[in-house]
Amino acid sequence: MTKLTDRTLRALKAEDSPLTDDLVKGLRATPTPGGVKWILRFTSPVTGKRRDAGAGAYPEVSLGEARERAQAMRKLIADGKDPIEEQKRERAAAAREASVPTFGEAAKQVHADLKGGWKQTKNVARWLASVEQHLAPILARRVETLTPADFADALRAEWLVHPRAAADVLQRASVIMRWCFAKGFVTADPTSLVRSLLAKQKTDVEHHPALPYRNAPAFVAQHFGDIAATDVHRAAVFVLIHTACRPGEVRGMRWAELDLDGAVWTVPAARMKGKAEHRVPLVPQVVTLLRRMSEMKLHDEYVFPNTQGKNVIADVRLQEWLQDADAPSDTAGRAATPHGCRSTFKDWAIENGHSESTSERVLAHKVKGQVKQAYERTTQFERRAQLMRAWADYLHGRTNVIQLPAAA
Repeated sequence: MTKLTDRTLRALKAEDSPLTDDLVKGLRATPTPGGVKWILRFTSPVTGKRRDAGAGAYPEVSLGEARERAQAMRKLIADGKDPIEEQKRERAAAAREASVPTFGEAAKQVHADLKGGWKQTKNVARWLASVEQHLAPILARRVETLTPADFADALRAEWLVHPRAAADVLQRASVIMRWCFAKGFVTADPTSLVRSLLAKQKTDVEHHPALPYRNAPAFVAQHFGDIAATDVHRAAVFVLIHTACRPGEVRGMRWAELDLDGAVWTVPAARMKGKAEHRVPLVPQVVTLLRRMSEMKLHDEYVFPNTQGKNVIADVRLQEWLQDADAPSDTAGRAATPHGCRSTFKDWAIENGHSESTSERVLAHKVKGQVKQAYERTTQFERRAQLMRAWADYLHGRTNVIQLPAAA
């Protein structure tokens, strides 16, 4: 056995046989066309097979360093571990660590991955912007280092001042961290404990200012006596009041959804909040208006197009119209809102003893409770049609209308 020295190592040629170290069992200096490689030959305690583990190249790894590396691998072998498999695990762990994103990077990736399944509204862009705005202090932090306290500290200033916005951001942060958990970047979602570190938010519900139903007939008479077929905003509010549908459903009305001969508007499930098709009975006043608008047909697809003719009118335009009309509301200092028109109808139905079940169906609310859902599968279309005719009669000042009986 030739004793390994720097002199013997420098003298090795590619065609020479490997030299075995006399101090560390199995350590060999193996000549190759590319230089001398350090190899530790050993029997794996895991598989029982002989294996060769690399320990670097000479002279980048000196004789002394090669012996230290070989001794370290020998210790692993003595502990029942295979040094080659341990090296693979270390490299894999290093690769995983290098791939762990910052919170800001994760937020952008989650937004890109998930937005295709969301309703394509302005909120899609705001989703990422709100996260970046409210959680700015932790955007550059790697996700596996984040704790509940980090999220709480970032949100604390806004938590009570703007509770809704802060709660929305926390929910979005939870989506991001659950995505990180699913990807294996973190071992738990720290956002689930954030609320325990913050003061309790007020739970007061902010209602949409609504047109009081007693004011509705006078308001309709004053503002809807003569609607031009091109007056899209006023026409949309008229339909909104007479159908009690959600503003987004009315604004997005398509000609293809309308059966004016049958006085039915079918809103597809994709456009409904509850993801269920909704057949809306149309009163004669609405059918007459829509027929006049169909003759003009300002857009091939949309009933209520915006001024550019490229999309539907914006919700803010309906709100502006109600403000300009000085629409009275049940909230001091504020005009009635488009969504509040649903409450106008509901309050009238309650005060006049109409069926709770039928009025809820008009609003396309789901029946609460599994038992009720099982027994109330009907959409009550005929009863809804009668109720909406009674509502229209009330709006247009017909006071000698027989009240509909409540459902049994």
